[in-house]
Amino acid sequence: MSLGVGVVMVQLMAAPVSAQPAAPAVPMAAVSAAPADPWQAFNRRMYVVNERLDDSIFAPITHAYMSAAPPPLRKAFGAAIDNMREPRTTMNDLLQAHPGLAAQSTGRFLINSTLGVFGLFDVASASGLPVHRADFGQTLGRYGVGPGNYVFAPVLGPLDLRDGLGRLVDAVTDPLSLVAGGWTTPFGASRLAASALDYRADADAQIKALGQDATDPYATVRSAYGQRRAYLVGQARGDEPDLPDFDPPPEAPLTVSPDPTPAHLLSLESASMRGPTPIADVK
Repeated sequence: MSLGVGVVMVQLMAAPVSAQPAAPAVPMAAVSAAPADPWQAFNRRMYVVNERLDDSIFAPITHAYMSAAPPPLRKAFGAAIDNMREPRTTMNDLLQAHPGLAAQSTGRFLINSTLGVFGLFDVASASGLPVHRADFGQTLGRYGVGPGNYVFAPVLGPLDLRDGLGRLVDAVTDPLSLVAGGWTTPFGASRLAASALDYRADADAQIKALGQDATDPYATVRSAYGQRRAYLVGQARGDEPDLPDFDPPPEAPLTVSPDPTPAHLLSLESASMRGPTPIADVK
């Protein structure tokens, strides 16, 4: 499954750095409904198209890259790509009225762009500024815009109407693209291709597991996507939804801080990004 094919694209703090109060830890319990899917017949056909494109084009390219590049090199490569997303995160943190998180993402970008050698090394996390992500779809949700219908598009993969609009806005207003150039420039085109390759490589294990283990991969992806987006919007609002815990119950109650996306949802949605993906990275 794929967040992107065809046109390659990508697209998730420590102690607060402002007066913004920290939210309480959130238990992993249940979120319910999958996104509204009235266009399911079309979406399932597009899902199959994405699978075939991935099997014939993107998976072979990704596997060649993974064979040629050792894990430390791939990690540094991915860190540099992630670092280029920080200005967009800062912009959305400000739009969501989260100045502490905006200061944190700004600090991450400055530290990793300098001490981290253009983002190749995540010095900021080691310094107490862990990564978080914010996007315009999340911003819209923070102010009450509903998700709308679910869509699985050949180029974009899983999204809902709100987040489709959010990705478009993120692509057009991405601060780094405005300064260094969008996808029509050499920098933008290189960034787009590199982001897609890195994203597909990161999702490779989840894609394989999903194909082997899921009875209905399409429904699994749709559910994971909807739960993850609901979780992220809940973070922005400060009223995060509970999430299902797919692992055996731990001895002590399991909680997560408000910033990280729960790993089981991130893994499932990563698998949904079969094929390259990050449209919001460049204009």
